Amino acid sequence: MKLYTNPLSRGQIVSWYLLELGVQAEEVILDFKAGEQKAPGYTDKFPFGQVPALEDGDLRLFESGAILLYLAERFPEASGVTTTEQRALAAQWVLFANATLSPAVFLESQRETQMPKVLGPLDKVLAGRDYLEGGKFGVADVAVSTCLGYIQMFLPHMDLSTWPNVVAYIDRISERPSYKATFGSPEVMNMAKEMTEKKAAAKE
Repeated sequence: MKLYTNPLSRGQIVSWYLLELGVQAEEVILDFKAGEQKAPGYTDKFPFGQVPALEDGDLRLFESGAILLYLAERFPEASGVTTTEQRALAAQWVLFANATLSPAVFLESQRETQMPKVLGPLDKVLAGRDYLEGGKFGVADVAVSTCLGYIQMFLPHMDLSTWPNVVAYIDRISERPSYKATFGSPEVMNMAKEMTEKKAAAKE
């Protein structure tokens, strides 16, 4: 199994989930500045040049959400995704993270109006539970909590106190050893700091 990734991509999400599953994969770090994701050798395999991407035998897969769901089904004993219902719930939350939560958080034009509409209900869902599907951490949490964790990385001055269950959830997830190993590295933290500073400077 081979994962093509870059610290500036959502490949970090996949790397984290692989650690949670206890699955080893060869990681190929693509140099975005050199345009390796657009090179013929890469686009021959992944025509849109998207990163992350996964190779597993003859399978070639892009889109981080699709990769997460594939891994959950590929390793059911580790993921706990073994039934049709569990697969449907996993897909629900992965799609929610990518299609609903991410735009509400990161599209500045939508943030003020859409984020309360998303985080309010999510706060209610998380009331009285540690993880999205109850007491067990799973792929749903990988997808959703990564997006929420990015708020602290890239929007550190954003006040989330209105949603205490969301804050507690982020704190709980961020203490997982595999999360720290993936997102707590100096490389990732420096990248977040640089991007935050550039964004602030652009507004001055």
